Amino acid sequence: MFKSKLHEVCQKKAWALPEYSSTKEGVDHDPRFSASVLVNGLTFHTPQSFRSSKLAQNDAACLAFEHFSAPAAPAPSAFPQPSLIADADVQHQKNQLQYYAQKRNLILPVYSCEREGPPHATRFKCTITIDG
Repeated sequence: MFKSKLHEVCQKKAWALPEYSSTKEGVDHDPRFSASVLVNGLTFHTPQSFRSSKLAQNDAACLAFEHFSAPAAPAPSAFPQPSLIADADVQHQKNQLQYYAQKRNLILPVYSCEREGPPHATRFKCTITIDG
């Protein structure tokens, strides 16, 4: 889906068509794929691996499409304060954070979580590190 949308963006802007590359990892009966796409001199990499090359390429295309179709990112001071977000929004938020880091040529975000408290009242403390 995003591959065709990215293709349309390239045609509208008279750019060369996107160039995809995929990498296969793991054993033959359970392969994992990651992908990257080169668009207008910028390369976008999938942050995770997928069960098929097609899905990995679509994820890379999604990152590139969002980069080229999103308005300029606001200054860091304009970002809202941390808050709780729904599980459905987590992947979108991670993509936006990766987009922000890529646009500013920063090291991609690193996520870490710690479990705190007793089993009946477990809490999670998560940290996101950008650019070291």
